[in-house]
Amino acid sequence: MKTVLITGSSSGYGLETARHFHNLGWNVIATMRRPSPGILPASDRIKLVALDVTRADSIAHAVEQAGPIDVLVNNAGIVADAAFPAMTYEQWDRVLRTTLDGFFHVTQPLVMPMVQQKWGRIVNLSSISALRGNRGQANYAAAKAGVMALTRCAALEAVEYRVRVNAVAPSLAMHPHLAKVTSPELLEELLVAQSAGAEHRRPLRQRIHRDVVEPLGAHAVADRRLHAALPGISRLVEAELVEHHL
Repeated sequence: MKTVLITGSSSGYGLETARHFHNLGWNVIATMRRPSPGILPASDRIKLVALDVTRADSIAHAVEQAGPIDVLVNNAGIVADAAFPAMTYEQWDRVLRTTLDGFFHVTQPLVMPMVQQKWGRIVNLSSISALRGNRGQANYAAAKAGVMALTRCAALEAVEYRVRVNAVAPSLAMHPHLAKVTSPELLEELLVAQSAGAEHRRPLRQRIHRDVVEPLGAHAVADRRLHAALPGISRLVEAELVEHHL
């Protein structure tokens, strides 16, 4: 039975991904800043682990608690939206430290054991913002573009050891945290900019499963490459890069 570690599992994509892998019969390490018993089913295959991806001591403790990991899902990320001329350094730094630096700090200690065992999967949540840009999201778009670039580099380095690294770039999904940190005016503008319409107002769970969780789960167990044209996925960046290695 394989084990998956998911960062940012308290809500949204991370929470639904944890539920999905548990339903598939996997061992699930669901990490979040403050573990909340009750958000996931009571199960001996689910372990809630406190993790702050911006703190080295928290990461080391979480990795130790988790034990051997077969699949890593890097989902942790935050937004602090503001128009670029008015964006403070604190807003810039806070988003980059969590969304980009956190990805590096969590992934680095987990990838070498995968290389040594000659099997592993790392799937990173990027964003359509990294590809198109969005007004008010210079910090978030830059962080997610960095996730894309790191994914490409890591994919090329790890593929010969049967470690697959990929990134999913979903579009905007409505959920409570997004509504809490984004003004109604900016949120509506982002939705329109991404041609959201009624589609992006569908229930979050439906969109997450169609656009992210099911293809992500397929990638996590695949031994052959996935095509970049999976329905609902903006881009699976690794597929186009490592085909010639397989």
